[in-house]
Amino acid sequence: MDVYYNGNGNIWGKGKARDKLTKIPVNRTFSWETQTLFIPAMYVNESALVLDVCIPFPVSDMLAFFQKWDRERRLSLHTHEDYEQMEADNPAVKNFSADLCLDDQPLSQRMFGSILWYPVEFLQAEAKEAGENEPLKNDTDAEQLMEVYECDRTLCWYFERLVYLWKQEPILTPQEMSLTFHARELSVTTDYFTTDDSQIFPMEIKTTHPATGTEYTLTLHEYEQVRQSFDNIGEKDMCYPEYARTLSYRISPEIEPNTLYIRDVSESDSPRPKNEDEGISIPASSGGPTAIFLTGKSPVKNRHLAYSALHFALVSEVRWRILFQTKAMEDLDVCIAL
Repeated sequence: MDVYYNGNGNIWGKGKARDKLTKIPVNRTFSWETQTLFIPAMYVNESALVLDVCIPFPVSDMLAFFQKWDRERRLSLHTHEDYEQMEADNPAVKNFSADLCLDDQPLSQRMFGSILWYPVEFLQAEAKEAGENEPLKNDTDAEQLMEVYECDRTLCWYFERLVYLWKQEPILTPQEMSLTFHARELSVTTDYFTTDDSQIFPMEIKTTHPATGTEYTLTLHEYEQVRQSFDNIGEKDMCYPEYARTLSYRISPEIEPNTLYIRDVSESDSPRPKNEDEGISIPASSGGPTAIFLTGKSPVKNRHLAYSALHFALVSEVRWRILFQTKAMEDLDVCIAL
């Protein structure tokens, strides 16, 4: 299998001959808590280093996931919370990054890409659920990885290709590779609460960290109506929702930044085309959560600021959720002699 570095584009694709990398066998398998990681090889040249990481997982895990998240349920997802819950349950979502050093020289990660391979029995079950007469097929790149790396075909496989760039002089014949694997964070919702104009602030809400069990008190200070105009930044032939609520709050005890958030349970109204002749707007179709949202920081020290979803009409009541960004696994350090 030839591996190329193209700078951009398909991470599995081929490039010009001068971009071809040289294979350095690794062939190391190790455990990261409940997961098995297999590193078959890395590939180097003067421009970059490419590392392949292969992770097997049982077919039964995927079948259980599709039993819980059947086709009808997967097609009816509407909110970001729905997608977060499905992603957390999906055994095919591995979500990690890796810091890499060769002979104590750190490299910078340029990009990554992932691809999946499934055994025939799973593909047949998935095709049956989808009402397909013909069995589904794996991607040709996944098939090539399975063949070249001689992976067990009774298991499902997740392949991740990581591309690194040299910070110093390229090391084309390394003696040692060290890696630190980091699990990417997942969003976990712990509690819900509602605010409206009848309530008296400040008020307190309590919640518990899902991993550590630490209890936090959120003191809600101000609940205000805001209006955001998109006249200068949106498309001229579109109408955008402009009304939202802000909620300022304090967290006690203090917690690391980007760990605890308050989010609106509902989604923003979708932008809709404007009928200029009649001066009205026509609702647009929507197939999932919209990407329109507001963010900002509280001007008051040690306070945080949450924005509700955006709507076309004034907002009175908002239902919020409290969520934590958590890691499913601790970091893993690995050192490999080459």
